Amino acid sequence: MQFADYTQEDLNKIRSKALVRRLLNKKIKKRISKTPYKSDSLQKRNVIIPPAPSTKKIVTPSLLKAMRGPPKIKSVPK
Repeated sequence: MQFADYTQEDLNKIRSKALVRRLLNKKIKKRISKTPYKSDSLQKRNVIIPPAPSTKKIVTPSLLKAMRGPPKIKSVPK
């Protein structure tokens, strides 16, 4: 079928359908990128997402010492 067989209305309908589809695809892509870590919809699509980086630090004795700062000099009795 050539374009000559289509009326202008038909062409407009086809264009609007394509436009709607494009916009929908954009919205869906945005929604996927906004989903939080380990969401179900992404697991269904087999997309591997790294776990959220943990903010918890492991506290070690040396780290505690470093947090206290330099050793304070006690006044020496005369």
